[in-house]
Parts: sequence; structure tokens; C-alpha cells
Amino acid sequence: MMSCGIHDRAYFQTALKNHPSPALGALCALLFVPMFTWAQPDAPDDLQLEPLRVWVKANWYDGLFDNLGYNEARSQMYGFVDASGGEIECIYTGFQQASGFVTYPNPINAEHLVPQSFYGSASPMKSDIWSIRPCHGSANSARSNDPYGEVPDGSAQWYGVNGSGEYLSTGSQPSNADDFSESTGSIWEPREEFKGDVARSVFYFYTMYPTQAGDISGVCDPQILYDWHLQDPVSGVEQTRNDRTEIAQGNRNPYVDHPDWVYQAWFWEPPTDIPGCTIVNACNYDEVATVNNGSCVLVGDGCDDGDATTLGDVYTDCGLPDYGCAGTPAPPTTPEGPILYRASFHTTGLQYGFDGVVDGAVAAGETEWSLDPAATTEAMWTEVYQNDTVMAVRNSDDLVTWTSREVNVQGVEDLAVSGDFTGSGGMTGPTDYLEFQVLIDGQPLFLDGQTGDGATTVLPLLLPPASTVQLQVQMRNNAPGEVWRLDEIIVWGTPPVIEECDSDLDGDGIVAVGDVLLLLGQFGCLSNCSADITGDDAVTTADMLAILAEFGMTCL
Repeated sequence: MMSCGIHDRAYFQTALKNHPSPALGALCALLFVPMFTWAQPDAPDDLQLEPLRVWVKANWYDGLFDNLGYNEARSQMYGFVDASGGEIECIYTGFQQASGFVTYPNPINAEHLVPQSFYGSASPMKSDIWSIRPCHGSANSARSNDPYGEVPDGSAQWYGVNGSGEYLSTGSQPSNADDFSESTGSIWEPREEFKGDVARSVFYFYTMYPTQAGDISGVCDPQILYDWHLQDPVSGVEQTRNDRTEIAQGNRNPYVDHPDWVYQAWFWEPPTDIPGCTIVNACNYDEVATVNNGSCVLVGDGCDDGDATTLGDVYTDCGLPDYGCAGTPAPPTTPEGPILYRASFHTTGLQYGFDGVVDGAVAAGETEWSLDPAATTEAMWTEVYQNDTVMAVRNSDDLVTWTSREVNVQGVEDLAVSGDFTGSGGMTGPTDYLEFQVLIDGQPLFLDGQTGDGATTVLPLLLPPASTVQLQVQMRNNAPGEVWRLDEIIVWGTPPVIEECDSDLDGDGIVAVGDVLLLLGQFGCLSNCSADITGDDAVTTADMLAILAEFGMTCL
């Protein structure tokens, strides 16, 4: 009984040479291919084109390739390398027959991807398993030594198999044309499934045998081969063939293991421009760069520290992570207290459309905002903009001022205001502008403005304490297509704390003289006393002291 050498590649090769049976090949491949596959070195990063090809040959071929001779190479190909499920398959047609060594008149013979005539049928090229593939004899003869290329479908002779797997050559385009090779009689196009395989084998041949067969363009335009390489990536079948070829003859195809090397070794072009940062004092100055790509980072430049609660983010120190990008704490982006007034303009059809919250209650109607001057041509209306109803002004010609009603903010703490504004239609300053301000106890305070197209959001801005506030928007534009829009104008803050007090005996919301008189009327009471503030079932001096302590307090 034959066996495979587990740790001895030479023994394994000898077993296959002496007994190239499909069964032995399949068994050994299944059990031991991984043990005989070793990693070749990676190519240096600074090598391209011919220097890289020279390096690849020195490290992936020289001292590894074992010239088996033509008969033995074919034997390994038929019985082991290309055997699958007891069959071998024609690379051009898909025709199959039993694996094992074949001789005439068997339909399948050996096709040389780089024709033998190009190198005078000399060894080792003729017997390199990467240069030969199983092929139906008729397809082999039809291709002859024609170069590879793209064949127009309308003028092609087609080579493949019929539905029964029988060899077929036809001048009519088959329905499964991708499974057929094509020929014009002077150009040969392999079937789609194996175009990449052919390309990587040809690139291998001209890497390991760079001068023996003339220029690669005699076999095929290298650009076409590269296109095929990209269109038909390395498959599992091709990788298995790589493993088995290494077992049979000692070396691998580097373009199967490293498909990216095809470009590096055959098509690489140095960049004419190297983008990067060319400013010497920038944090990320690139001494190799020749063209500034706008990526320079300078101390003081704006940035985003990823914290939505900070403003004015800038780079501070090239030596810090992210070049010290940091900002200052920003005002809150959402109301932090009860909303006192909100204009959302959700109601359409009103000239001064308003639908919002006023002092905690829903309010609607034209009286919420006044307009000066009164609306003229297209001056003011509500519209749906980006799925939201907004208030808008168009073609106002003169200054238009919108003013909200007074909002009571007596005693409110952390008083703040915000708004959203959008301009469109080609507006330019200074003739087209919007200003947002607030009237604090009747005195105007400018908050933000805009002079051109775009959107702006007035961040929540803290206001000084006041008794009343009014919101005011001043706009101007002078063309039918120019529109200012405003929405979500909000006032919020923390209302004054109104405490509950026990001394409000008469329930009028304030501790006053009336409450003192009620207490005096019950002074000395010892049971069920309504003026018992201290809760000791008696109206005494302690209750009088309690009421005096809260005298004048506003109560809940």
C-alpha cells in the first residue's frame, strides 16, 4: 500500500511521481497540502516594476523550482494538480474527462498558455506547470499560437460544451456565451471564468522567464491581461492549484498569493503630485508632499473636539493628542427651564400664523405678533418649509419689523431665548438682512443677524433679569425670489419660587394684618384651634411669633 510522506516533501513528490494516481493525489492533497505550504517573504515596499519582478524571481522561484521534465509535469497536472472529483477540465471549454495521465487519442492534452513556439519548446519553460493547462485537443489546435484578446461577439467562433458536456464548436452565439471561449482565427478570448487565471499565469511566466519568450505583448496586451486579472479575482480553485503546484514542483505563483503585486510589478506609476500638508510650521507638516491638500493643522485653527457642549473649539498644542483640540463650555442647546413663550407657527392659513405655548397655555391667532409696517405685497405669511410650518417674508422692499406681545418674566431666573432663521433666493448684504433682538423692559438688545442665504440657529442666550420681554425680528429683502423664514422662537427660565406658608390663615395668598387679627381672635384657644400654627393644640405666643416670621410672605 502506498502512503504519503508526512514531514518529507521529497518523499511525497517521489510517491506522486511513481504513482500519479488520482486517488493518491487527492488523499495526499487533502491530508498534507497545508504541511508543505510555507510562506514566501513579502516584497519590500520600495520596489516596483522590473526591480520588483527581479526580487520576486529571486525569492519565489530561484532555489525552489524543481524542473520535473515535460512528461512528469504533465503527469502531475493530469493526476494531481488539476484533478478534482476524479476529473480534469479543459480550461477553454469546460469539457471533462477522467483524471490521470492522458495520451493521444484522448480528447484532452496540454495547452501551453505561452505558446511553445515563442521559446523553441525549450525547458524549463515547457515543463513549468504554471505554463500548461488541460485543454481539449480541438480547442488547443484552434487557438494555435494566437495571442489573447477581446473578440467581438458578432464575428466569433465559439468553443465550449453542449448541455450533455460534449465538446462543441459553433458559429452561433450560445445562450451561455460566458462559458465559451471565442476566436476570430487570429485572436483568442478565454471563457470568462478563467480569464484571471490565464492572466496571472502569463504574468508569472514573464516574471520567471523575462527574456526567453520575447515581449509579453506577443502573448497579449498587458492592459487586457490586467483587466482580466481584476474582473476574475483569485478563486478557491486557483488557490488550491497554487498549493498543489508547490507540492509538485516546489514553487508558488506570487500573483495568486498577492494579487496586488500585479499592479506593483507591471503597471506602477509614480504619482506626479503627492498631496499633503506643505506648511512648514503646521502640526502635520509632510516633508514628502508636493501639493498642499488643505489638511494642514495650525495652532489656533478651528476644530471639533467632539463635545457638543463646547464652543470656539481650536487646536492649542501640536504635541498633544488631536493637537490639543478643545473649546469653552457652551450655553445649553435645549431649554433648561419651563418654556414661557414658544412660537412654532404650526398653523397655516393665518396671515400672522401662530400656534404655540404662551405662559403654559396653548394660544393661536394674529394678535401674538404685530407687524410694522402693515403687510403689503407678499410681506408676511406662513408656509411649509422642509416639512415644517414657518413664518416668512418675501419681497418686502422696505424694513419689516415683527414684534411679539409682552411676556411676563417677573422674578424668572436663568432667563434665556433662542431662534431658528433661514434665508434663500440669492440674498446679499447689506440690502438684504435679518436681525433678531429682544426688548428687555422695552429696551432693545441685539442677539444675532444674517445677511445672506443659509441657515443659522441662535444658541440659547442668557438674558439679564427683567419684568417683561418682547421678541423682535427685523427683515428686509427686495426681490420676489428672496425669502426670510423664522421658526422656533423660545423664551424659557425658572419662575420665582412661591412657597407654601402656614401663617396665611385667611387664605388670601399673603401673610398680612388679617391673619394677625384672626390669631388674636383665637388667642388662648386650647382645642381644635384653626389659628394653631405650631400644631400644639393651643394658640399661644409661639403662634404669634410664627406669623410674625412669615409676615408679608406671598404664599402658594
